[in-house]
Amino acid sequence: MATRKRKNKREEIIESAVWLIAHEGMQAATIRAITHRAGITEGALYRHFKSKSELLEEIYEKLVARMAEAKSDIADSDLSFDDKLRTWVRVTYEFYDEYPEAFTFVLLTPHRLDKDIFHRQGKTFSRMFVDAVQSGKARDIEIPLAQSHFTGVILNVPRLINEGNLSGPATSYVNDVAGAVRRLLLTE
Repeated sequence: MATRKRKNKREEIIESAVWLIAHEGMQAATIRAITHRAGITEGALYRHFKSKSELLEEIYEKLVARMAEAKSDIADSDLSFDDKLRTWVRVTYEFYDEYPEAFTFVLLTPHRLDKDIFHRQGKTFSRMFVDAVQSGKARDIEIPLAQSHFTGVILNVPRLINEGNLSGPATSYVNDVAGAVRRLLLTE
């Protein structure tokens, strides 16, 4: 009989915090609640993290880095702007379908963290959008408005799934959402 590999305490703390934030909100993710869910003492948590803020920053940074890397690869690819948008939506929804709690924490929960990694996806989208405007493929609108259109349309599907107003998986909505984004941003 194969034995299951036990997660280390740091991973258990991170998973517990993500689950609490995604399911019960940031306020519910107290140190006491995180340690209770992880099955450890508060002292054990503080051996791994100096503070709740440090824990949250690490969680956010790890999750964002994974998505940001995939989206940077999309932006740097030779795909057309339309295909980049569709691929970006697909990758976003694949991440949501695989890690709904983490996605909810990263993209649907307000944060006040200010490190470069936290702005990387927005900067990548901006760069991709500016290139599309300059080549005549995208409408010439202000970048913050383009980002608002883009993220607003994309993030509403996971939000509606979380609320029970849409059924999953999110990837089943890629074509509809990519079409809506196309109508908002493309010139054609």
